[in-house]
Amino acid sequence: MKRLAPLLATVGLVATSLSLLTAPQAAAAQTPGYMRQKPAWHRCSPDRPVDYECATLKMPLDYQHPEGRTLDLAISRMKSENPAKRRGVLLFNPGGPGAKGLMRPVGLNARMPKDVRERYDLIGFDPRGVGESSPITCGGLSQAEQGIGGAYRPETFPSDVAWARGIADKCREKSGDVIPYITTRNTARDLDVIRAALGERKISYLSLAENGPRPTGGDAPQLKRPLAGAPASEPNTSGPNSESNSAAPGTVEAPGDYATAVYWSVVCGDTDAWPRDPDQYARDAVRDKAKYPLYGDFASNIKPCAFWQRPLEPAAPMKTRADVLTVQNEWDPTTPLVSGQGLHKALKGSRMALALGGESHGVYLSNPAPCTDATVNEYLATGRLPAEDVTCQDPPPFP
Repeated sequence: MKRLAPLLATVGLVATSLSLLTAPQAAAAQTPGYMRQKPAWHRCSPDRPVDYECATLKMPLDYQHPEGRTLDLAISRMKSENPAKRRGVLLFNPGGPGAKGLMRPVGLNARMPKDVRERYDLIGFDPRGVGESSPITCGGLSQAEQGIGGAYRPETFPSDVAWARGIADKCREKSGDVIPYITTRNTARDLDVIRAALGERKISYLSLAENGPRPTGGDAPQLKRPLAGAPASEPNTSGPNSESNSAAPGTVEAPGDYATAVYWSVVCGDTDAWPRDPDQYARDAVRDKAKYPLYGDFASNIKPCAFWQRPLEPAAPMKTRADVLTVQNEWDPTTPLVSGQGLHKALKGSRMALALGGESHGVYLSNPAPCTDATVNEYLATGRLPAEDVTCQDPPPFP
């Protein structure tokens, strides 16, 4: 049986002068009409800053058949206020999968130091299938179905199998014609269309990994918990990771059914390595519980991927010519250090900034982390990687 690599859930990354010339390149050659779009920018909302602008682009559902059905993709920007120092655009990918990113430029604008902020037009977007970008649905999932499962127990495994099968069946019934195209490869292609629409030859890129949909005691599922190498969400008095600023004042915006639908579409659709035999998950969970006692029986328990549609494309090789900086907390409870190290190793020529002793699910602009933030800020301001990997001893996020 093929084993899933730990990079399925891993750290965030920052890249400057990134030319999207791997997966999107062949598709872009077939989509000249999409690449020639010009955004019709307008003020996003009277309740938002005047310089926070939004637009909508068209994307092909299937890049192999761009003449067919299209999707709307919502984008946003806050322009650099110092054109003389502008390096280009900084495009932020919110991660998740299933998280919104349209409001993220507002958060970045408020929290980035001036010498970094003035270097870029800040670009946000809701990825395909999410939020304002042709959201998909699985048809009104229950709270339990919007979670990501539980730990393996022999006595509950039959109900776990039913849970996983039920989600896959509902998603296929409601959005089965779109789900095969909600993938990381197609998101990368969408980013290249955004790049072209902005009139840029290259972009700089800020991305993160996040945990998936998780019900929390009657509140909206907490979907935007930034990981290392990524900014916090919109600023407000509740703290950098609060969601309240992405909704109307005084409200909390529920992420909606699309969050779960997109989460499983990407997790299950990016690779064909998921076992199809439910009993294989039970055997793996028993084995991994012995090896990883805190988490193994959860990570290896059955997922909807066992019953998901087969991917239309193979997993993409991890290749880049960009200078990439990865950032990781040593004790991140959601995406472990081993995954960050795996990503760092896979991205040839990258550097890692490790927050030694860091315990939270967030680093850059997320906690008081002067050393780590300074490393990222210097990189974003200059485009130059540190000469070697950086280890930071920042104050603990919780006293």
